[in-house]
Amino acid sequence: MSASTLLSAPAPLAKTQRHPAVYDLVGEWDCVWEDKQSTTQYGMVLMRGGSQHHVWNSTAYSGEWKVNSQRVLWIRESWRPHDATSWKEYTIDLCPKLTGVTRGAYDVKFRMSRKKQSGIFAW
Repeated sequence: MSASTLLSAPAPLAKTQRHPAVYDLVGEWDCVWEDKQSTTQYGMVLMRGGSQHHVWNSTAYSGEWKVNSQRVLWIRESWRPHDATSWKEYTIDLCPKLTGVTRGAYDVKFRMSRKKQSGIFAW
């Protein structure tokens, strides 16, 4: 063997695949939306299986949700599900404190916190 072969660096270790953080989002949440003009607070329920619902300003919304591998919460919802033009879709780039900025139908600051056990929603 030559001297250059003996002094070469070892082969790099195989990279381990980085898995996204797993958020257990099923349950009841207190949500806050903030823009320059106002702050809106409401409760939202994320159901196992991907459905969601909440009431805002006396209007019931329902739809679906999921979190992708880039830690983005995706929500699609409507207050009139029978009307195809009423559906809104937006994403929230989540950080560990479950805050972010929405993208899509709304561009506002968003924060969610786990609601204390209320007994309304059983999971």
